[in-house]
Amino acid sequence: MNSDSRACIAYLAGRVITGKTASSVFDHSKSKHKLIGGTADANKINIYDYDRSCFVTGSLIQGRGNLFDYGTNSHISMNIKNLRFDGFDYASGKHFNGQVTGQTVQIFDYQFSNYFSYNV
Repeated sequence: MNSDSRACIAYLAGRVITGKTASSVFDHSKSKHKLIGGTADANKINIYDYDRSCFVTGSLIQGRGNLFDYGTNSHISMNIKNLRFDGFDYASGKHFNGQVTGQTVQIFDYQFSNYFSYNV
């Protein structure tokens, strides 16, 4: 998964799981804030990635959903249960999973076989 899509997934997971609003996500691998805004709740996803000037939209019904990332023109499936989430990025053809602890979102990206950390 590319780093921009991964940051958007971290932002979504953080917002949906904690129920808190946020206007950015801090990407520890890049040591920078990524500005993101919009709606991200248990039913409707409509966020705007200001760095890429594009939307990520979709829905989550009972924690399962499909998203469309207009920056990569591809789908992302995502499942959320309690503090954990997983999914599949169709752009890379790889799975991902993670968890939210407080304001920290940890994602394991199978494309890179590595963990990535974010704060929402």
